[in-house]
Amino acid sequence: MRTQSQDSSTPLGGLFSNRTACLTLPIRVAKWMAYLGLVCGVLYSVGGLVVDMLTIGLNWGTAMAFMAIVGMPVIFGAFGFLLGALIALVARGVGTVLGRMRRGEH
Repeated sequence: MRTQSQDSSTPLGGLFSNRTACLTLPIRVAKWMAYLGLVCGVLYSVGGLVVDMLTIGLNWGTAMAFMAIVGMPVIFGAFGFLLGALIALVARGVGTVLGRMRRGEH
């Protein structure tokens, strides 16, 4: 019995044959980018705190730097979702073209 992911009649073996499969890659990339944004946000806010304490003291800029802990994961995650969706669409298009070439359609 063949599962949908092993179906050779669809491009790329059924990898992007339905909408749910097309959303898995963008969601996975968005999660990884959000984690990267969290790491960058923490580094940015702690670095800003250290620099402010050594130079001009704490001010509203320091508070805004700590907003990066929330803002950077959101921005990175949105960009990651869009990037993952673009990669999924390109892979689906390439798979369609390769599938047609394999069947001899022009």
